Amino acid sequence: MRKSVKIGIFLLVLGVVLTMFGIANNGLQTVYWDRGFHVSKQTAVSKTYHPNTIKSITLTSNASVTIKRGNRLSVQVASKRKLPTIAVSDGELTVKGKNGNYNDVGFFTSSNSLNRDRVTITIPQDKTLERLQATTSQVGDLTLQDVNVKEMRLDANDSSDVDLTMTNVKVDQPLQLQAGDVQLTNVTAPSFEVQASDVTINRSRFEKTDSTIKANGDVSLRQSRFTGLQLETSDGDVDVSHVKSKGQLAVKTTDGDISLTNLDFKKQMRATSSEGDIDLSTSRNDGVTADTTDGDLDIFGWENDDQNHYQVRSAARHQYQLSTQDGDITVTATD
Repeated sequence: MRKSVKIGIFLLVLGVVLTMFGIANNGLQTVYWDRGFHVSKQTAVSKTYHPNTIKSITLTSNASVTIKRGNRLSVQVASKRKLPTIAVSDGELTVKGKNGNYNDVGFFTSSNSLNRDRVTITIPQDKTLERLQATTSQVGDLTLQDVNVKEMRLDANDSSDVDLTMTNVKVDQPLQLQAGDVQLTNVTAPSFEVQASDVTINRSRFEKTDSTIKANGDVSLRQSRFTGLQLETSDGDVDVSHVKSKGQLAVKTTDGDISLTNLDFKKQMRATSSEGDIDLSTSRNDGVTADTTDGDLDIFGWENDDQNHYQVRSAARHQYQLSTQDGDITVTATD
């Protein structure tokens, strides 16, 4: 056997032995880049704070933040790099940090969602937050569970795509939300203004003033109540089911289908799709005006693929104004 081959085999065996030795002594480390290479901790470090009081919260971090109801006031932070900064002054809690979202490089890889810093804020059951604000510097997702807030505002940067989830939350002032995906379940507030990607609202009430949704994805509204609602999405489907409104409902999508089921409203319901179908399920006693530039009409069994306009029961209390540029309109009876 050639001498060079023997040396190569020897070096290969030596490398395997040294690798096994390194693994056995915790030498197989993952690294990340932050103005130089650093060794990433395999388990997160954490710290818990117990402030005397928290009246308001301001978020300016990369951390994913959860605010929930509990027995004792506490703030818990966790990170695989540097812990977010927690500061409390006169009841004002500020969460800061820029090390939340990163990718490990090495033998072990993990996703951004696993590596993101995490902050959990526990609010006692008998306390109400005065104010909750997430500034444009907040990059981590925000979750609220079983809490009451007097005023809430989320101003996420367009590029950060912060997702918001609220469950069993009461807010005294109108909601101001600019985020990525928004999901509200059993949320009560006077009204809201939402700018987001996808929006999902279930079993919620906004019955003091009119609300608005501006989205660029899918929108789903179910079993909820509004004073009035203006909904517009640039690229997504709209599903509105078992919704009540004291005023007007207006739904518009530039590129997507609209599905409307069992709606109750005092004034007019208007639905418009530039490129997509509209499907409505309602009582035969309701009035419907349907217009399409290039599509078929099927209104309570009346069908026509040549006529672009059809109206029925113009004197009914509930009036639907449905229009498409390139799509079909179908209305079926629930009774």
